[in-house]
Amino acid sequence: MSTVPPSDPGAETTTQRANPSTTKPKQPGAFRRRAVRAAPAVLIAVIALSFLLTRGVFEPPESKVQTAVDQIRNLEHFPMQVDSVTSWTGVNAEGDALRFDYLIAPSVDSSTVKGDTIRNSVLAKACSGAMKDVMNDGIKLKYAYAFEGASKSFDFTIAKADCATSRAK
Repeated sequence: MSTVPPSDPGAETTTQRANPSTTKPKQPGAFRRRAVRAAPAVLIAVIALSFLLTRGVFEPPESKVQTAVDQIRNLEHFPMQVDSVTSWTGVNAEGDALRFDYLIAPSVDSSTVKGDTIRNSVLAKACSGAMKDVMNDGIKLKYAYAFEGASKSFDFTIAKADCATSRAK
């Protein structure tokens, strides 16, 4: 800004803004200085991305599965009685799936139990509760039911797509 003296000696002094066309041309190193100032922002973005990668946001399902298994094992003590005839005997990691192992008491006649009946019961619960969030993370749920004192067992897997199929029925 510059001060322009009045043409009339009794008038006040006025202030004028510099004409943009007369401002200094950009200096040749200006781009380099802007790039140097942007470098910390890029570095912060790289650090944030690496933090997210190590904290599980972009973690592959297999790694998430092992983390979940470790957390469950720290919180629960096996075997755990689920109902009057079923015990939860453990949890394991199997690739991109959590495997839940159950043992059904010998008082249950294995010939009267159908695998579809157990699967449908588990499917309804898995697709409506916290396990749905687990499946939304790309993790599958495997269930293994063994009958104590019998060779019969049922194994099945539930994935996110199974929840959509069960709602369509």
